[in-house]
Amino acid sequence: MSEIILMDGDCGLCSHLGRFLKAKLRKEYDVKILAIESPEGKQLISQFPDNIRDIDSLFLLKNGKIFTKSGASIRILLYLGLPYKVWFPIFWAVPYPFRDIVYNIIAKYRHSFFARPEKCTF
Repeated sequence: MSEIILMDGDCGLCSHLGRFLKAKLRKEYDVKILAIESPEGKQLISQFPDNIRDIDSLFLLKNGKIFTKSGASIRILLYLGLPYKVWFPIFWAVPYPFRDIVYNIIAKYRHSFFARPEKCTF
Protein backbone atom coordinates (compact mmCIF):
# COMPACT_ATOMS: atom_id res chain seq x y z
CA MET A 1 0.00 0.00 0.00
CA SER A 2 1.25 3.46 -0.81
CA GLU A 3 1.66 6.19 1.72
CA ILE A 4 -0.86 9.02 1.45
CA ILE A 5 -0.43 12.70 2.20
CA LEU A 6 -3.69 14.60 2.71
CA MET A 7 -3.44 18.37 2.35
CA ASP A 8 -5.88 21.27 2.29
CA GLY A 9 -6.68 21.80 -1.38
CA ASP A 10 -8.22 25.19 -0.58
CA CYS A 11 -5.01 26.65 0.86
CA GLY A 12 -2.38 28.55 -1.10
CA LEU A 13 0.47 27.31 1.10
CA CYS A 14 -0.68 23.70 0.82
CA SER A 15 -1.14 24.09 -2.92
CA HIS A 16 2.45 25.31 -3.30
CA LEU A 17 3.73 22.55 -1.03
CA GLY A 18 1.75 19.89 -2.87
CA ARG A 19 3.27 20.89 -6.22
CA PHE A 20 6.74 21.08 -4.65
CA LEU A 21 6.39 17.62 -3.11
CA LYS A 22 5.19 16.07 -6.37
CA ALA A 23 8.27 17.44 -8.11
CA LYS A 24 10.74 16.42 -5.39
CA LEU A 25 9.46 13.04 -4.12
CA ARG A 26 12.04 10.32 -4.59
CA LYS A 27 10.96 7.80 -7.20
CA GLU A 28 11.43 4.75 -4.95
CA TYR A 29 8.51 5.85 -2.76
CA ASP A 30 4.90 5.22 -3.68
CA VAL A 31 3.38 8.37 -2.19
CA LYS A 32 -0.01 9.72 -3.18
CA ILE A 33 -0.89 13.37 -2.48
CA LEU A 34 -4.60 14.11 -2.13
CA ALA A 35 -6.68 17.13 -1.27
CA ILE A 36 -8.64 16.70 1.95
CA GLU A 37 -11.70 18.00 0.08
CA SER A 38 -11.43 15.45 -2.73
CA PRO A 39 -13.88 12.52 -2.75
CA GLU A 40 -11.07 10.08 -1.95
CA GLY A 41 -9.71 12.38 0.77
CA LYS A 42 -13.15 12.76 2.39
CA GLN A 43 -13.67 9.01 2.28
CA LEU A 44 -10.32 8.35 3.99
CA ILE A 45 -10.92 10.98 6.68
CA SER A 46 -14.39 9.59 7.39
CA GLN A 47 -12.65 6.40 8.56
CA PHE A 48 -10.35 8.23 11.00
CA PRO A 49 -11.04 8.04 14.75
CA ASP A 50 -13.25 10.88 16.01
CA ASN A 51 -10.42 12.56 17.92
CA ILE A 52 -8.37 12.90 14.69
CA ARG A 53 -11.08 13.43 12.06
CA ASP A 54 -11.74 17.11 12.86
CA ILE A 55 -8.13 18.26 13.29
CA ASP A 56 -7.24 21.08 10.89
CA SER A 57 -4.00 19.49 9.80
CA LEU A 58 -1.86 17.90 7.20
CA PHE A 59 -2.18 14.11 7.44
CA LEU A 60 0.27 11.36 6.57
CA LEU A 61 -1.03 7.80 6.37
CA LYS A 62 1.88 5.40 6.63
CA ASN A 63 1.78 1.68 7.39
CA GLY A 64 -1.75 1.95 8.79
CA LYS A 65 -0.83 4.83 11.13
CA ILE A 66 -2.09 8.39 10.94
CA PHE A 67 0.36 11.22 11.60
CA THR A 68 -0.75 14.83 11.94
CA LYS A 69 0.68 18.32 12.24
CA SER A 70 4.44 18.53 12.83
CA GLY A 71 4.80 14.76 13.08
CA ALA A 72 3.44 14.38 9.54
CA SER A 73 5.37 17.36 8.20
CA ILE A 74 8.72 16.15 9.46
CA ARG A 75 8.20 12.55 8.33
CA ILE A 76 7.46 13.80 4.81
CA LEU A 77 11.04 15.12 4.64
CA LEU A 78 12.22 11.51 4.49
CA TYR A 79 10.50 11.07 1.11
CA LEU A 80 12.58 13.87 -0.40
CA GLY A 81 16.12 13.73 -1.66
CA LEU A 82 19.05 15.83 -0.59
CA PRO A 83 19.27 18.47 0.77
CA TYR A 84 15.75 18.29 2.24
CA LYS A 85 15.91 14.99 4.10
CA VAL A 86 18.94 16.11 6.14
CA TRP A 87 16.57 18.43 8.01
CA PHE A 88 14.65 15.47 9.46
CA PRO A 89 16.95 14.75 12.47
CA ILE A 90 17.33 18.45 13.20
CA PHE A 91 13.57 19.10 13.33
CA TRP A 92 12.91 15.77 15.05
CA ALA A 93 15.23 16.81 17.89
CA VAL A 94 12.91 19.71 18.71
CA PRO A 95 10.46 18.57 21.42
CA TYR A 96 7.04 17.64 20.08
CA PRO A 97 5.02 20.36 21.90
CA PHE A 98 7.24 23.13 20.52
CA ARG A 99 7.06 21.72 16.99
CA ASP A 100 3.26 21.66 17.13
CA ILE A 101 3.14 25.23 18.48
CA VAL A 102 5.06 26.40 15.41
CA TYR A 103 2.86 24.23 13.16
CA ASN A 104 -0.31 25.71 14.71
CA ILE A 105 0.93 29.29 14.23
CA ILE A 106 1.69 28.64 10.56
CA ALA A 107 -1.66 26.89 10.09
CA LYS A 108 -3.54 29.76 11.73
CA TYR A 109 -2.05 32.46 9.48
CA ARG A 110 -1.50 30.54 6.24
CA HIS A 111 -4.53 32.08 4.52
CA SER A 112 -3.28 35.59 5.38
CA PHE A 113 0.03 35.10 3.58
CA PHE A 114 -0.94 32.77 0.72
CA ALA A 115 -3.87 33.45 -1.59
CA ARG A 116 -6.45 30.68 -1.90
CA PRO A 117 -6.14 28.94 -5.25
CA GLU A 118 -9.09 29.00 -7.63
CA LYS A 119 -8.83 25.23 -7.84
CA CYS A 120 -6.68 22.55 -6.23
CA THR A 121 -3.44 22.38 -8.18
CA PHE A 122 -1.64 19.31 -6.86
